[in-house]
Amino acid sequence: MGAPVIPCINHKWDEMKNALKELKDGTKSNTFKFEYVCPYLFNRAIAITPFPKHFEIPKFNKFMGKGDLLMHVKEFYMHCQEVSYSDVFLMCLFPKSLGGPTLKWFYWIPYGTIATFGDLSKAFMTQYTHLVETKSVHTK
Repeated sequence: MGAPVIPCINHKWDEMKNALKELKDGTKSNTFKFEYVCPYLFNRAIAITPFPKHFEIPKFNKFMGKGDLLMHVKEFYMHCQEVSYSDVFLMCLFPKSLGGPTLKWFYWIPYGTIATFGDLSKAFMTQYTHLVETKSVHTK
């Protein structure tokens, strides 16, 4: 009877390390990179910036693609006055004010193409410009 065959632990260990490295780097074609799964279209540093201590995320009326677009943006900004000094916080909060097709639109903006809240609000206004209500104000 011969000695029992023990599988090479080092070989298995190397296989596991390489598999983890491929997952981390996204080098395997069947793995996801951050930009594919991140719900935010801007850079990773923005997505992980913590809100100020004691900040409570406002409850937004969801914009579903119908109604007064400009009023939605103004209402959003009004709810965010506490953090309106920061593009980072405004960009992180804006998708929370979207729903249905407008949230889907947000998710399809290419990763890394938005750098400021101005960029984001401009893209939003451009996409839904047909919804801007033009009302004339009459004075007596």
